[in-house]
This record gives sequence, structure tokens and C-alpha cells, in this order.
Amino acid sequence: MSNDDDTHVDASDAEEILERAVELAGEEQAEEASRVSLEELERAAAEVGVPAEAVARAAQEQKARRTVTRLLLLLGALAVACTGLAGMLLLVVSSRPEDADRAQDVTVEEPGLGSRSAAPRPAGPQDAGPAQADVAPSTRDPVPSPSQDSDTAEEGQPPPSADDPGGGAVSPSPAPPPSAPGAPAAGVGGTPLSGEAVARAQTAVTGSWQLVAWVGAKGQPLEVPVSARSDGEAAAEVWHFLSGGRFRRTIGGDFAVSGRWSVMSEVTAPEGVQWVGAETWWLLALDQVQVLALPGQIRPREWALVGMDGEERIIFYLGAEPDLAPSTLGARSVRGTPEGGRR
Repeated sequence: MSNDDDTHVDASDAEEILERAVELAGEEQAEEASRVSLEELERAAAEVGVPAEAVARAAQEQKARRTVTRLLLLLGALAVACTGLAGMLLLVVSSRPEDADRAQDVTVEEPGLGSRSAAPRPAGPQDAGPAQADVAPSTRDPVPSPSQDSDTAEEGQPPPSADDPGGGAVSPSPAPPPSAPGAPAAGVGGTPLSGEAVARAQTAVTGSWQLVAWVGAKGQPLEVPVSARSDGEAAAEVWHFLSGGRFRRTIGGDFAVSGRWSVMSEVTAPEGVQWVGAETWWLLALDQVQVLALPGQIRPREWALVGMDGEERIIFYLGAEPDLAPSTLGARSVRGTPEGGRR
């Protein structure tokens, strides 16, 4: 009989085979002990009046739930494995640029200088191509000071001409900040007021002024009365200058502006309105201007020009600049009823 016969084993393996046989016998006994036959369950159920068909269906449902549970556990294990694999891939990808940088850090030999490390050099404007020249300043040329820069710039500019007395293009200067209270404004200008002159001007301007005609500012007589309106229709525009420093301007029932007002200066009649013959004109500063239909949007300082023509007031709204343009229309107004007195 040959040594390869399945009925024989090597004598040196006999001890290990016996030990493994004991382990397998114990596992089979444990597995059998952890099981209960369906017949035993049916006999136990029959003793309490439960039919065998119900036991069979319950056993099938239990097996299905156990199968689903095992499937979920398997899917969870697969998800964990995939997550770990993705993390490893990200780690490998993120480490590649560093490897490339290390690969570029090589040692080169230069005649007379020995070996040195050729570290990677970041790309700059000089790497764009031969069209761009090296603009690095020479170490022999000193860096010009600010004063030298200005002198050099002046020397490089063309000489001033009759049409351009400034000598070349000049960048626009920033707009001046709004005039402080009490300071004369550019444009209409005038003489700043103080003391009794301010009190007289405030008294003359304070009140509600209702539009009766539109007045032009083109240097020639131009008045357009609002008499075309019906007798029961109120004038469209009303200025309310309150004694506490607040103002409101209403145009019909759809537009209203509010803010604060103050007399800045007394001015001579601008050229466009000299034909009116008003005896006194004042420049008013309008601050904290807000259109009531746009809550939260506060405008910077604006301006108005008010003239006293007897018992009437002529009011020009100038806008953000204290200049009276020829296209501006003013409101010739008479004293009206304050808003709180209307019925």
C-alpha cells in the first residue's frame, strides 16, 4: 500500500490531527446545541393551542429578518472598506506634489562653485517669454526717493501749451467733502451768517410754503402759474420748514422728502434769477435727506436756494451741488397751512 492512500496519514501528523478533531467535534456539538428543531417548536405550540402552520410562517419570517440583517451588516462593512480605500487614494494623490518637489531638488555641478542644491524656483513675470524684459533694478543704480520721482515725472512731461496750462494730463482730484455747518459753500457762495442775521433768516424761512407758480432761472422772465388747476385742487408742491430744524417737501400725495435744514449764508441774486427782483436770497443746507418711499437710504448734504420776494418765497432745490443751473425750476410759494392744521 502506498503512502498516498487516503486511509493513512503520516505518524508525525497524528497528534495534530487528533487535536483538530476534538475542536471540530466541540464546534459541531455547540452548533447542534444552539439549534432547536421545528418539530419541537410545533409540539410546544400545539400544547398551548397554536397551529403548526403559524409556527412555520413565524420561522420563515424570522429567517427573512435574519437574512436582511446579515445583508445590512455586509453592506456596512463594504461601505467602511470603500471609505478606507478612498482615504488611502486621497493620501496618495496629496503626497504626489511633494514627491515631485523633492524630485526637482537635485544637486548640480557648476564650474568653480562646487555642488549646490537647485531648489525649484517659482514662476515669475520673467518666465512668460522673451517678449518681457528683465526689469529688476541694477545694484549700481540707487532707488529714487519720492522727491526724485516727482522731479523725474515733471521732466518727462511735455511742456505746457496754451490750451493745457497744467502741462499734460492730470488725474482728477477727489471731490471735496461737504461743507461744515457755518462754512461758506462753493457755487452760489455768499456771506456766512451768525447771531441776529441767522435768527432773522430762520424767521423769514420758517413756515409752510405752497406752490403758486414755477419760476425759471435762464436769466429772462419765466413764470408758469398753476392757475390751470381746478379750484378745489391743492397745489402740487409744498415746502415745510419747521422751527425745530426739520423740513419736509411733498409733491402731490406720492412723493415726500424729509431731513434737517439750516441757513448757511446770505447770497446776492444769481445771474439766472436777477430778473425776479427779490430783495434777499439765502443758501440753505439740507442734511440727513431721506426719501420717505426709500426707508434707510440717507443722502449726503444737499442744497436749496430761498429768495424773499415780499410775502412770497421763491425756493430752488439745487441738489447735491450748490449751483443754480439754467434748467432748474423754482417754486414761487405763498404761506400755506401747516400739515398738522389741515382738515
